[in-house]
Amino acid sequence: MPEGAQICPRCNRAEPADADFCYCGFVFPKPGQRGSEPPARPIAIDAPQPAVPDKTLLVVQCARASVIAPFVSVLLAGMTGFRIEVGGATTAILVAIDWGLLLFGLLAAVFALIRVKTQGPKGLLIPGIIGALLNGFLIASIVYMFIAL
Repeated sequence: MPEGAQICPRCNRAEPADADFCYCGFVFPKPGQRGSEPPARPIAIDAPQPAVPDKTLLVVQCARASVIAPFVSVLLAGMTGFRIEVGGATTAILVAIDWGLLLFGLLAAVFALIRVKTQGPKGLLIPGIIGALLNGFLIASIVYMFIAL
């Protein structure tokens, strides 16, 4: 040990006599003082952020659903077309679901278009108009076919 060195009580490392603190963080006492521990610092750990679900507004979801509903309805009607000849309760249920999808799509589009004034047009106006036109056209054409028969 060199002459005039001081030993750290925490890590037993030899430091020069004029050192104010040790490499480990221990603060050497000045004459007339006691040694002190440095204040504890919080350890910064980059913890993974919790998964936050996408908080898309209900209005935006309705606008998107109004565009998707007619396509699902046409797909369901295409799958039901072969069952209509057979008839039965299953066919009636599928036709009711088909009509329900079209009405839901139209109502969701109208709801989205009404809320454009308060929510702003971003993400609402174009899907709302497209959904209203598609659902309205399909409902009008089905009603026209039933009246024509």
